Amino acid sequence: MDNEITIDSIVYTHTNGQWVDKGTNLIPSQAILSKIYRHQYSATDYGSYSKPLLLRLMKEWGQNGYFSKCLDAGLYMWKVCDTKSDENTSRYILPIITSVYRKLGKPQEAISFYTKKAIPRFGKDIDSVASLTSLAAAYCDVQEYEMAKKYCNQAYAKQAGGVGYTNELSMVYNRIKSQTGR
Repeated sequence: MDNEITIDSIVYTHTNGQWVDKGTNLIPSQAILSKIYRHQYSATDYGSYSKPLLLRLMKEWGQNGYFSKCLDAGLYMWKVCDTKSDENTSRYILPIITSVYRKLGKPQEAISFYTKKAIPRFGKDIDSVASLTSLAAAYCDVQEYEMAKKYCNQAYAKQAGGVGYTNELSMVYNRIKSQTGR
């Protein structure tokens, strides 16, 4: 990955996980960041990145609204993480993939990915609180609240009970309750 890009005659450098104007060390506007990301990641060869770097970039792309790019990278990582030794990486990227599918308005794809790709490959060992919560939210998106509650309950059991009322799992439970009254 290039550490410097010139946009509109200004040099930007990537330092500590963010782009800054090399001359002023200020973070550029969202419009400039969009140009930087379009330029930087327009023809990404994911195979040239290490797994830790690609995971960091996926997080960065997701946080900056580049959901399609994040999904492409996640699906690439999923494809190359095909051994039991890659199970932890796969467990980490599964909730990212399902979450990004949801952000792209494709909750059924999130459900399908989990049920038709993740479970057949790794079984229930792939489950984490984050992946089960994301799956539950996807079921809410398609108004299948019984399935959503099933996966919320599994996530709750996996996290060993109450962690607070502001976490994502609690928000999905609240969504189910508001839609079903129970």
